[in-house]
Amino acid sequence: MYGATRPSFEIKSWHVFVTYLIITWGSCATVCLFNSFMPRLNKIGIFVTIAGALTTILVCAIMPSISDRPGHASSATVWVNWKAEIGYPTGFVFLAGLLNGSYAMGTPDSCSHLAEEIANPSKYVPLAIAMQYGIGFFSGITYLVAVLYSITDYAALYSSTFPITQIYRQATNSNGGTLGLLTCLLLPTLICDISLFVSHCPHLSIYLIVLLKIFLTICRSLVAVLYGHSRATAPHHLPASWLVFILN
Repeated sequence: MYGATRPSFEIKSWHVFVTYLIITWGSCATVCLFNSFMPRLNKIGIFVTIAGALTTILVCAIMPSISDRPGHASSATVWVNWKAEIGYPTGFVFLAGLLNGSYAMGTPDSCSHLAEEIANPSKYVPLAIAMQYGIGFFSGITYLVAVLYSITDYAALYSSTFPITQIYRQATNSNGGTLGLLTCLLLPTLICDISLFVSHCPHLSIYLIVLLKIFLTICRSLVAVLYGHSRATAPHHLPASWLVFILN
């Protein structure tokens, strides 16, 4: 997003790595420090995902034909002449691209987790999974078609580090529009990353809290030794059970 408005900016591999670390630890800290906020975050995530998908589809479908913009790609380009120049058959790549859309609005795994929390799961869990597949497929193919119609320069995609940025730029022909669509993509991603820590790493937050407690205790001990107050940290010593937890 930073480079979207600065053509001279060159993205390095370490930029991606540092961003990955910031998002990962930021998501973990959110779970550790704001655990009571997680149920509300789920509702926000649903709204942001649906609103972002609708906004992106409408913008990619409408803006290319406004004023002096280059217009939409031809139907022949989208449905007949489109080629995936990556070494795989074009039809296979198009259908494989729909797999991401099939899982865009929830996942079968998330639906199956409801089996222990709802009445009559043998009826409602398969129904929820079927609805998830249907909504995901419909939203995925709608998004894909809208995006394909907004692409007018495929050569620019091949030379771009992040092709989705170039696609949104061609669709909106403006920096503001590009940043807006990228924000619609970023917010659900951040919320999803936080949700992954909640659902798949329930013990990680506890582990990090214990490590933080150990770190603070060590810092207090060092300060006490440096300033000659050996008894200052006596109430803050860790219980033996915490140390056993760490060793395990």
